[in-house]
Amino acid sequence: MAGKKRIAVPALPPAAAALRRSGALCPVRADESCAEQIAWMIGVSFAAQAKELGLDRQSCPDYVAFETAADVRRDLAGGTRAYLFYLDGVPVATVRLHIGPDGRTGSIDRLAVLPQYRGRDLGARCVYFAEGALRALGAKKVRLSIVASFAKLESFYHRLGYATKEDKTYPGLPFTVRYLQKKLPR
Repeated sequence: MAGKKRIAVPALPPAAAALRRSGALCPVRADESCAEQIAWMIGVSFAAQAKELGLDRQSCPDYVAFETAADVRRDLAGGTRAYLFYLDGVPVATVRLHIGPDGRTGSIDRLAVLPQYRGRDLGARCVYFAEGALRALGAKKVRLSIVASFAKLESFYHRLGYATKEDKTYPGLPFTVRYLQKKLPR
């Protein structure tokens, strides 16, 4: 296990513990105590993308793969909601969401499924959960962003009903960011 960082895994709350062996994906709202776990999951989940883009922490510290626990805590303190998703009692995915200043536009950020759990439709299930949570908070539409050159990821979101809206470039990011949007059903 040399080189692997050990992270304390938050326990399932008692109400969710019954789902431990059911095969159900169980979302649990995360708090600051989960920041290290979330940052670790995001780093592992986005490592291949960072490598594909030729990025490292020094060349592009703002890329999602290099997020820190302090970044997670900052987002949570700013009103962003984070969730960990458990499958059979094991945390396998995370997502963050928030409502924009207009009170009508929700945002899904930092969706990450651990590589060994991909291909099981967990990402889509996390997105649907996030959409429902945003709708409950008053969102009428959802916006998210991806690296524009990741066509397979864009196709994934298109299958979930998202439409491509615009591309933007930002200082410090050596790639184009593509924004997608979906109107939420009532």
